Amino acid sequence: MTKRIGPDGPHADKGVRATRRAVATGIVAAASVAACGGGGGGSSTPAPTGPTGSSPAPLPGSTSARFPLSAPTGRRYLVDANNAPFLARGDAPWQMINVLSREDAVRYLDDRASRKFNAINLQLILNREGVRPPNFYGQSPFTGAPFATPNEAYFQHADYVLQQAASRGFLIFLCAAWCGALTLDWYPLMQQAGAATLKEYGRYIGNRYRSLNNIIWMHGGDTYPPDKSLVTSIVDGIKEVDPVKLHTVHGNRSSDVLEYWGGSDGAWINVSSAYTAADDVVPLCAQQYTKPEGRPYYYIEGWYENERGATELDLRRQAYQSLLLGACGHMFGNYPMWALDSGWQNALSSNGAQHMTRVWDLFLSVRWDLLVPDLNNQFLTGGIGSGANTAVAAVASDRSFALVYTPQTRTLSVNLGGLAGPAVQARWYNPQTGAFTSAASSNPAASGNFNFTPVAGDDWVLVLQSA
Repeated sequence: MTKRIGPDGPHADKGVRATRRAVATGIVAAASVAACGGGGGGSSTPAPTGPTGSSPAPLPGSTSARFPLSAPTGRRYLVDANNAPFLARGDAPWQMINVLSREDAVRYLDDRASRKFNAINLQLILNREGVRPPNFYGQSPFTGAPFATPNEAYFQHADYVLQQAASRGFLIFLCAAWCGALTLDWYPLMQQAGAATLKEYGRYIGNRYRSLNNIIWMHGGDTYPPDKSLVTSIVDGIKEVDPVKLHTVHGNRSSDVLEYWGGSDGAWINVSSAYTAADDVVPLCAQQYTKPEGRPYYYIEGWYENERGATELDLRRQAYQSLLLGACGHMFGNYPMWALDSGWQNALSSNGAQHMTRVWDLFLSVRWDLLVPDLNNQFLTGGIGSGANTAVAAVASDRSFALVYTPQTRTLSVNLGGLAGPAVQARWYNPQTGAFTSAASSNPAASGNFNFTPVAGDDWVLVLQSA
């Protein structure tokens, strides 16, 4: 059994210890894995629903998604095969395929489905700081030369896990080869394999998973590979046999992935990503949202629960800030959950996971797909703050409702003229409990600035709806 790495190791800065040295490289023989719907159920939380009518359409996410997903031009979110907006409500059990038994994988998936998660970051083959342990059943991903000799027995187990995820409606962000630390992980072995072998590997996994419609392929992994062709060879191989699936990229923390993967080098990227520290969520997410390429982006990783001293407030703050800044999904993370290390079963019900369910509850109860980030603070005009404690707002494109998140208890000044009105119903949503309280003694008019001050506590969401 490979030695486990504690919480100070796997998420240490690049070049010291690379994070989650694992690759999601599914090679599924000729298995024809049927695509399944997903998306999870709606919420009973009595939050605003935006525009109403005599026969309102179901709220996005309140019904099962129909895969595959796509990223239509001009939209900053993903849509399913029925053209319904899809919000990725994610977790990061990166090493599940390699570490867990079939029974435990099902236990994990059932738990996350019950908590309204509908997406996961996964790695299929594991290279943990230069150590490539076999899976739970003693099978390694390759019988010989890496990338050239896939082990059918290993990937049959991977097939099972992926099929179970699909049957429960999970979107899988699946990494094809985790580059990680450039002297460890898969990158040096990718160099040894060469572009031709990697392209063939891409064809293999692309063909194997061609019928599994709930996959978005992920590439890179905690670094920017000096030789980009090693990554793009895998991409090209997948696309040759499966041109439909979307692709995303995992880069370095606190950096702009589309700066490194710019121009033609990154033409294969359909969904961008934001990978942040605790204090740069706002600038990095705003940067991705305003990119001229207009791609949707998702919050791929931030501070994880039980690592780097992350607080529960940090976990909530990352979620609300990223989603209100236009992310098409948010991926929560926890140690020991990402590595499925000892104690992961108890972590299923961690405080962080419970907070995420309350995030999902709020967003599933509104027309989140209409939200447009208030990047220039024309709506939220006061109480904005700075750094990690920056308050953020988003207003529905039809001006029917708005959400304002503040990481600290302070007075917020809001330009209610940004809503359609004629009046505005105002409520506070408590991210720690999921409870609502009134934010005003009466409904103010939808005009001019109005000050709202929450009661004592940490963070709050101000929910404003035209009335």
